[in-house]
Amino acid sequence: MIGIIIGSICGAILLAFILLFLMCELTFRKVFFQRSDGDVRIRYAPISEELDVESVSFKNNKKATLNGFIYKKKGSNSKRLVIVSHGLGAGHAYLRPLINYLANKGFAVFAYDNYAASLSEGKVVTCMSQAIIDLKYAIEYITSRKQFSKNTEINLLGHSWGGFAVLNALNFKDIKINKIVSFAGFDNDGKFCAGNSKFLKAFSFVITLRNALYCGKYAFYSASKGLKLNKDTKVYYLQGKLDETVNPKDSGYVFEKIINPNLKVEMLDNKYHSPFIADSAEKEAMKVLKDFGIFGGGNAPLDTIYYENISTPDMEIYQKVLNFLN
Repeated sequence: MIGIIIGSICGAILLAFILLFLMCELTFRKVFFQRSDGDVRIRYAPISEELDVESVSFKNNKKATLNGFIYKKKGSNSKRLVIVSHGLGAGHAYLRPLINYLANKGFAVFAYDNYAASLSEGKVVTCMSQAIIDLKYAIEYITSRKQFSKNTEINLLGHSWGGFAVLNALNFKDIKINKIVSFAGFDNDGKFCAGNSKFLKAFSFVITLRNALYCGKYAFYSASKGLKLNKDTKVYYLQGKLDETVNPKDSGYVFEKIINPNLKVEMLDNKYHSPFIADSAEKEAMKVLKDFGIFGGGNAPLDTIYYENISTPDMEIYQKVLNFLN
């Protein structure tokens, strides 16, 4: 009798787990299981005329070709390298104003598009942790090149999805990273995918297990763990207190409590998800995203929109990032 009861309980638990797992998979497929190309009608900021730009490509763990560019000031052979990891929704082009700025300040900037994003190969984004994997392959690729193979200062910069990736690079045991700048990066794949749902957060481990099927051990990575264990890399984390995409309660305010002498967390008033954009421009950008239906629901034409006009740099933030990297 006891055996039957125990068996029934175990069966019920297994069934509940399977149902939760399937629910996680279906939710992910509905929200994330697509390419991250942005909107092809948006015209991004042009490349600075003062820069040399080299087109490059490399393979990731899926044997897919990832494409990107090395931006540097004309005639420069700088070994001060900044590797840029972009956010979900587009490739690296939306970060070009910041890329132009850093390259003009003497850094060699390597910016690429993740798997299934913009210029790179890949059918769909299967797992947020794929960005961590792509970043690892990007670092290995760029440091294999003659210019950056020796005595290179490796710095990472990322926003949102990319901010998550660069923070989790702290968990790489075989790669020495000098400094990291993360804008609105989140802590863990499973927790982020759970969103603000208390129910899903309670079972975020199921989401993590689901993600592990696609991204292996990287799905178990945590920025918090990396920040606690890695005391050698200097980290600068910036997030708007009004961020509605990455919940500050699950990211910036969590990182603030971590004791690490090389960690600086700055939570910014009147800022949303892209704190490197001027306040007025970011508000206008969010309005455009809504009105023009980039995230669905809008019908207005986009072919007259210049992203440059809704991505006016916040030069105070740019200067803070430069000061940190210097």
